[in-house]
Amino acid sequence: MKVLILPSWYPPLGGYFFQELSEATASEECNIDLIVNTEISSRKFRIKNLFVKNIFNKENNLNVYRSYMQRIPKINRLNNIRFIKETFKLYEKYISITEKPDIIHAHSVFYAGATASLINKKYKIPYIITEHRSRFTSGSLYKKTFPDYLMPYIKNGFKNAKKIVTVSPALNNKIIDIEQSSEKKIISIPNTIDTNFFKYKEKQKKKKNFSFFCLANLEYYKGIDILLNAFRTVIDKTDKNVYLRIGGTGELYSSLHKKCSQLSLCKNVIFLGKIEREQVRAEMQNADCFVLPSRFEAFGVVFIEALACGTPVIGTDAGGPKYIINKKNGIIVHKKNQKMLAKAMIEMIKNRNNYNNKDICKEALKKYDKDIIAKKYVNLYKEMI
Repeated sequence: MKVLILPSWYPPLGGYFFQELSEATASEECNIDLIVNTEISSRKFRIKNLFVKNIFNKENNLNVYRSYMQRIPKINRLNNIRFIKETFKLYEKYISITEKPDIIHAHSVFYAGATASLINKKYKIPYIITEHRSRFTSGSLYKKTFPDYLMPYIKNGFKNAKKIVTVSPALNNKIIDIEQSSEKKIISIPNTIDTNFFKYKEKQKKKKNFSFFCLANLEYYKGIDILLNAFRTVIDKTDKNVYLRIGGTGELYSSLHKKCSQLSLCKNVIFLGKIEREQVRAEMQNADCFVLPSRFEAFGVVFIEALACGTPVIGTDAGGPKYIINKKNGIIVHKKNQKMLAKAMIEMIKNRNNYNNKDICKEALKKYDKDIIAKKYVNLYKEMI
C-alpha cells in the first residue's frame, strides 16, 4: 500500500507531528512518500527564488519530495491560488518518476486538501483530510485566514474527500457548516506525540517553590494576557513562592513584557523566548503544572506533551483541551474567565499532591502514543482503499 502525505506545512517550519506520524506509519505494509511545498516569505523576495528546482531527499527513512515557492509581495490572492497549482504540478512531476499512490493523506484542507481535490479530479486518487487548524473554532479569525475567494477550494477539498479526520470534535461544526456532506464522513483521531521523547521523570521532592509553565505563540488567541492578570491574583492570595515560566515568541512579546511590569510581576514571571525541543521537555518535566488559557484551540499538542511527562494541566473549554483534560489530570476552566483561572491555579497549588504523576503519564501513553495513532490511520487507509 503506497500512501502519499501532503502536509500544508512541514519541518523545519512547524508540523513536527506530521513528520512523527509519517515515520510511525511507515512499515512493510505501508510505503510512505511526502510532497512538501514550502513558501518563501515575501519579505525574503529574490528573483532567483522564482526558479528554485525540486529536491528529493531521504529524510528519517521517508522519501520527501521538496519544492519552494517564492511569495510575491502584496498579492496574497495570487500567491494562495498559485501555491495550490504549484503543488499540483509537483505531484505530476512526482508520478512521472514513481508509481501513483493508492491513497493521499492531506494534512489540513488548505493548502493540502485543496490540492488533493484537484489531483482526485484528474487522476481519481482517493484522499482523506486531517484537519488541524484552530481557526475552524473561531469565527472572526477564520474569516481573516480564509477570505471568500478561497471558499470554493476549501469547500471542494472537504466535499471530495473520502474521509475527514478532525483532531478533536471541536472542529466538526464549522466543517459541516462549510460543506454539509462532510457530516457523514467526519471521524476524530487525536494528535500524537513521541512518547519516547516526552516522558515521565521523577520530580524533586519538598520543593519550596511552585512553578507553572506555559508554552505558546505569543498571539492574542492564546490568552497570555488573561494568564498574567490571573497570576497577579494568585500572587496576592498565596503565601508560597510561585513562579510562571513562559516559553515562546510572537507579535505580543513586547506588549506582554510591558503588561508584566505594569502588574509588578517581573520577579515572578520569566519569559524564556524561543526554546528548543529539549528545553521544552525539561520545562514540562520540572514544572508543577502546565497552564494555557487559549481563547480557542483545535487540539492542544502542548497539553499532551505535558501529560506524557506526568505533569497536570490547566486549560480552557475553548475547543480541543476539553477533550483532553479530566479530573485526574488537571482542571478545565471557562475561556476568557480570569477569576476562574486564578481560582484553578490556586487550587492546583493547594492540591498538587493529589495528582499522581505516573498515572497521568500512563493515561497519556494509552491515548496519544504515536504507534497507537499510527495504527488507527493504517486501518483507515485500508478501509478507504
